[in-house]
Amino acid sequence: MMTSVWIKNKAVLLAIVALFIFSASMVSADISGTVTGPDGEPVVASIRVFEESREIASIQSTETGFYIDLPSGQYTITVLADEPETEGYDYLPVAISVDGEFSGEVGLQYGATVRLTGDFQYVDTENIPLKNVFNVQRDGEVLVSSGFPLSFSDKSGGIYTVVDLPDRDIIVPVDSVIDLNVSSSILIDSEITRRSFIISELETPSKGGIVAVDVREYTIPLSKAITDEKLDQLETQLAEMDQYGFYLAKQETALSNGIEYLEDSAIHYEAANYDSSFGSLKRGYILFDHTNTELVNMYLDAKFSVYLLIAFLTLASIITGYLLFDELVKQVIIDIIILGASLVFFYYTYPGSRIIPLTNFILVSVAYLAGFIILGSMFPRFFSRSSTDGRVHTRNLIAPIFNLARRSLRRRRVRFLLTFISITLLVMSFVTLTSFSEGYGLITGENQPKTGWIGVYIREGTWTQSEPSFIINDEAEYNWLRGQPEVDYMSPKAESTALTYPLLNVLGQNIRGVIGVGPEENTFIDIMDTIVTGEMPTGNGVLISEVLAESTGLSVGAEF
Repeated sequence: MMTSVWIKNKAVLLAIVALFIFSASMVSADISGTVTGPDGEPVVASIRVFEESREIASIQSTETGFYIDLPSGQYTITVLADEPETEGYDYLPVAISVDGEFSGEVGLQYGATVRLTGDFQYVDTENIPLKNVFNVQRDGEVLVSSGFPLSFSDKSGGIYTVVDLPDRDIIVPVDSVIDLNVSSSILIDSEITRRSFIISELETPSKGGIVAVDVREYTIPLSKAITDEKLDQLETQLAEMDQYGFYLAKQETALSNGIEYLEDSAIHYEAANYDSSFGSLKRGYILFDHTNTELVNMYLDAKFSVYLLIAFLTLASIITGYLLFDELVKQVIIDIIILGASLVFFYYTYPGSRIIPLTNFILVSVAYLAGFIILGSMFPRFFSRSSTDGRVHTRNLIAPIFNLARRSLRRRRVRFLLTFISITLLVMSFVTLTSFSEGYGLITGENQPKTGWIGVYIREGTWTQSEPSFIINDEAEYNWLRGQPEVDYMSPKAESTALTYPLLNVLGQNIRGVIGVGPEENTFIDIMDTIVTGEMPTGNGVLISEVLAESTGLSVGAEF
């Protein structure tokens, strides 16, 4: 009986302890306060609360302050405030670390905005940056505004993110001088490369103001450095290959034209005409890059042809010795004499032969000579076959025929030598001439605009009239193009050429081609003036010609 009561009392005691522990774990943390500006007046702000990097609460403060009830814990509070009446951001963000609870006044400092215009263009890639990071610095250190580091990104997320801040806007202190470190991650040749530059001693505007900076003023010098590397590489290759005796008139012309592009780019850059400056720089880079590729291919072709011609001269020398003499010793001697003379002539006259080190040149020649001599000794055995039925195999006739030809050549040695020399020179000339390469280049053209606007067509690189291909409408690339300062209007367009076989048949009429445009097309061509009846179509609607309407009897609102 006593045991039963003791057990019940123990259970009640444990329940009380558990309830106490549970209650202790549910202690709340009051996060409250007021947000004020430098003048002490209340400011309406956005309050966001993070637990580690996860946002768990948000609230809009009022003139009377803010209040958030959360479980006790460690949090980071960010305070963001802006006045919609001004164009730029008005206050610097604030970040507060909370352990338990917070109550007090959050004082804000005035802020302004640096807006980056233009785009991050580089001559060695067509890709846009995967991510841009903008650090507001002074003396090489990132500025921190009341616990909030002034580091922004166009792919930002997490605690230190300013909601609704445009990708190229950076919040900065007012009326001060800062450095802006801009770093980009960009895909180049299947590798992610980081490129950065610093906008030094940038004077910031007053509260809510905006100062615009064209990033091309800083990316073009980076592209210029990349182009200069290609130029140095090209000049080095040209000087080296010129010593080897290569004919490089085309490549030297490309070098001269590329340098003119660089000079033209520098002139436009000084005039702050960044679009034309980058265009000229890009042309120069492409010209240098393609010419470097041509030289590399020419170098490899020449190297291969050298080994090929050594083999040909070695074989020709062995055949000559065999045709002129029967004794093995005389054959070897004449082989060595002819081969040595032809190789010396070849080494000093053929462009590219000196690409190969002299030691390798000699060793390869000796190896070829030994190899062909061994093959020559085995050659007669291959054309000798025994017969069991008394008949002569066709293979056995080749050696006697060859011997008859050899005796005939010996009787006319002068004619043979002249013919052999002519054939040798012809082969060497053919290999020499075919080692010259035109390479690849750009085909460009200009024409005068026939309308009141100037524009460009952008097509897929594989597009042809017979097999048109279309660019995939990527939203990021579309926005990037539209964001160019020189672009006023942009309209996607899909057009098929007139086909031999119809695409479809509408009420007995064959349709052989269609054109699809966006609503922006009306900014280029006044389509409305061409519409006789009806209006611009939407959804699944189409415009048809008057001729098609008359031949099919279709009218506005008809379905087919």
